[in-house]
Amino acid sequence: MAPLARYFLIRYFRKGIETTFRQLTARFPKHIHALTAEGFFLFVHILNQLRHYSTT
Repeated sequence: MAPLARYFLIRYFRKGIETTFRQLTARFPKHIHALTAEGFFLFVHILNQLRHYSTT
């Protein structure tokens, strides 16, 4: 493959991957204050419930 074509393909696919990752991480909370694993899983469960109700 020609270097220019390879460069173009890498840039093209990388941009899409970075955009998708940025959109996913934008949905994550900026801070989670959970002192135990149970607290973390409770937080994740509550987040899932809130997202479920916001889409219906």
